[in-house]
Amino acid sequence: DPFSQRLRDLLITVEIDLKQTFQQQAIEAVYRQVFISFLGVLAGGTAMIALLFVQL
Repeated sequence: DPFSQRLRDLLITVEIDLKQTFQQQAIEAVYRQVFISFLGVLAGGTAMIALLFVQL
């Protein structure tokens, strides 16, 4: 009947939306990790350079 067909279509649409949202969040999480790692390296490098200058 039309109602169950519409319901099935809606479920498929929701499932596709959820998958896309999940993929996007996963990608954003990866970018965030890379960015945090980059900031950590940057901070570490800056601290080492500062220590070298202090010792000079």
